[in-house]
Amino acid sequence: MEKKTKIGYGYMIVGIFTWSTIELTIKLIQNESSPITLNFFRFSVGAVILLLYALITKRTRSLVLLIKQYPKYYIPASLLGLVIGMILFAIGTTYTDASFAATIFSSNPIIISLFMILFRNEKKNKKKIIGILLGFVGVLVIVTEFQFKAILNSDFFLGNILVFFGMALWCIDVIIGKELMKKRLVLSSEEDIQIDSLDFNLVTFIFATLIYIPLLFYDNQWQIITNFTWTTWIGMLYLGIITTGLGYILFFKGIDMIEASKGINLFYFKPIFATILSYFILNEEPTYFLLIGIVIEIIALILITRE
Repeated sequence: MEKKTKIGYGYMIVGIFTWSTIELTIKLIQNESSPITLNFFRFSVGAVILLLYALITKRTRSLVLLIKQYPKYYIPASLLGLVIGMILFAIGTTYTDASFAATIFSSNPIIISLFMILFRNEKKNKKKIIGILLGFVGVLVIVTEFQFKAILNSDFFLGNILVFFGMALWCIDVIIGKELMKKRLVLSSEEDIQIDSLDFNLVTFIFATLIYIPLLFYDNQWQIITNFTWTTWIGMLYLGIITTGLGYILFFKGIDMIEASKGINLFYFKPIFATILSYFILNEEPTYFLLIGIVIEIIALILITRE
């Protein structure tokens, strides 16, 4: 394995590890925050970190051009994926175990593949179809634990369902990004440049933040912020700086150094990391159903990303 490829894998694994702590952090500060305040700080601080990176790497010109040329892409992506989707995800996480939420969210490549096949006529093969079906079986195992008589009265079931739908909306953000990154930014009549993941994520973070600002005036959200403890502030800054800022930079810097299809396979580390961290920090005992679901999700993910 080339040195560049090893470094790329290293970047991605560290990035995914930071993402594995999102649900854990939400659980730790859920009693002193709200889904709206949590996501506002997460994406506003994350936007600042990505903007600083763009300034350092001299990429602000592409940012301005993207805002001017493609609002029909980044505005719905911000609203559906980063606002509605992430609010549902945060609410759901408070009702279930962090390890459950992380595992369900990690099935996002399965949902993305399904969306691309159904709505974008993406090439399908037998392995991909089997992987998608198997992925839904894994989610079903985790969400229901086959306790069909009791699930309607279960807070965990409600939480898992909200996490799933939040993740599905976030997948729309990713799919819009995939479509947008096929386009180019026009610099002049003789020059254009390719849109990349940093451009898209930075712009959507900025516009998600703008959408969250008026929501802060709903139902005394500002009052919640004034009552934050130091622990809550640390958690908010951690979500913004580490998981949403640094995590995105490392992940996409790594994916630029290796084949994207191989890099996406590393997503199966997220539920593993999250389950281990949740056990030691939150004392969440992993159930047999969760472990079985994780194994099924890993197999499904490998199938849908293998050429």
